[in-house]
Amino acid sequence: MNISEKCLHMIRHHEGVRQNPYKCPAKLWTVGVGHVMFPEQGKLKIDQRDAFVPPPESMRKHSMEEVNEILKADLARFE
Repeated sequence: MNISEKCLHMIRHHEGVRQNPYKCPAKLWTVGVGHVMFPEQGKLKIDQRDAFVPPPESMRKHSMEEVNEILKADLARFE
């Protein structure tokens, strides 16, 4: 089963989309529709996460095409 474009639109609408990396409330670098950019950061204790320095090249604006591909990849394990 594949997630339809209509379903992807609904997820983006309700979850929100960020093309620029940001820190979520759990202090994890995130982009797109809640995609954690660096899973290894999540293994750190929450009070150590602010010290995590992401590679400079990753701190860029992502295209909507990239955001959509990331979302589809994240959802693939549930299909």
